[in-house]
Amino acid sequence: MPSSFSEVPSFNGYNVEAKRRERSWTNTSNYRNVPRDALPTNTYVDKTYQVYQTSGGSPYRISSNGTITLERSQPLPFTSFVIFQAFQSGWDRVYDVPAVLALQNRLKLGCLSDVADQKINLAVALAEGRKTADMILGTAKRISRAYMAFKKGRLRDVARELDISPGRVHKNWLAYKYGWMPLLMDVKGAAEHFAQTQVGRPIRFSVQKSGVLERSLNMNGLYGMYGSGVQTTYYRDISWKYECLVKMWLEITNPNTSTLQQLGLTNPALVAWELVPFSFVFDWFISVGDWCKGLSALHGVTVRKALVRGTASADWTQVLKPTTYTSGVGSERTTYVDPGYSLRVKGREYSRTAFVADASSLTPPNKWAQLSENRENGTFVKLVTSLALLKTVHR
Repeated sequence: MPSSFSEVPSFNGYNVEAKRRERSWTNTSNYRNVPRDALPTNTYVDKTYQVYQTSGGSPYRISSNGTITLERSQPLPFTSFVIFQAFQSGWDRVYDVPAVLALQNRLKLGCLSDVADQKINLAVALAEGRKTADMILGTAKRISRAYMAFKKGRLRDVARELDISPGRVHKNWLAYKYGWMPLLMDVKGAAEHFAQTQVGRPIRFSVQKSGVLERSLNMNGLYGMYGSGVQTTYYRDISWKYECLVKMWLEITNPNTSTLQQLGLTNPALVAWELVPFSFVFDWFISVGDWCKGLSALHGVTVRKALVRGTASADWTQVLKPTTYTSGVGSERTTYVDPGYSLRVKGREYSRTAFVADASSLTPPNKWAQLSENRENGTFVKLVTSLALLKTVHR
């Protein structure tokens, strides 16, 4: 695997500027003769760091007779090597590896969900056909009874039949959320599938998902002034950001199997899960349904290549404010002075790797742990639904 390393330090009095870059990659043999769309995803890692430091000078002490003595003879507060070592320790603390892996897992599963492009789950629809028919018939009867009560001026009976009284309105919300909306989405999906059969699904296509993580860390600490025995505070802050992209290039190799998959007829695990009572509540926390859908996403579809591209960047600032301390009295008086410094390190790590698309190697995403990122369903809607369910169960 080829690699490269470079570091360019620049010194100017008590200031320092340094740049470091490390790269490693893999190449495809005879790549010039390989068709562009057949080139594989090669691993590539690129790490760059930049240091900017300014200092007021070396710490010193002034005795009572005015003699000035330098406490440190080095021309710089730090060397670039020490700075990079300190930065790496901070980077390691703020780099949230479990969160990065969880984000990659969720994005991969999201891509598989897009590949599945499931229009309607006919197996679930048929299994719940009796409930759907009862819901439609029951609603029609309630509307009819409400209309008759309204004609007779019995408004209380109208409210009861339509479930719009304070003690019954939750029933309408649950009927809308888990009765009418799924039914309408099935109708929409069936229409889309019919339209797709007329125009055809692209033989070759790609899907991608992206996500972002952000962290910050305060690492203030104590710094001992030279010779004085007194400690002062330095201020260190690190902000970290990780951006991830998962992309897959695919080809439909068995249109018939792919069509059956889109109709939900090749995934008994998903059917079984959907028929479990209150499985949707569990999916609020651990998305088992999405994971089950991913198990059959590649039925009739071949993955040509897939990659994970991640960029982690960190910005580290450290400041030691000018500090003065005086000890002793009279001829024993000594004043210690540290002019202070400011330091900033910016780091960026870019990586690109291939991966094998297989839902069985992934885990159901923990949506509760990433509640702030789970905006598609909305926390308020879940709150209302939860209260409606509690009202129904605990009358």
